[in-house]
Amino acid sequence: MLNSLMEITAAGGALGAPGLYVTGDPDGIGKAVNAKAVGLDDAPRGYAEFDAGAATKFVLNPNGYVKA
Repeated sequence: MLNSLMEITAAGGALGAPGLYVTGDPDGIGKAVNAKAVGLDDAPRGYAEFDAGAATKFVLNPNGYVKA
């Protein structure tokens, strides 16, 4: 998807892609950025902690697919 966005963006244009995109092992990257999977019920707390400066990347995990 990110490659498609870059192909259709006009010269001098801009795009934003929030999130963490990796091509290798996500567990090695997740540890480096201190990622923490949270369910939807905990999302407001995660956003609040992040806004307050927590050194944690909160990953929304609504279906429980991501290991805690």
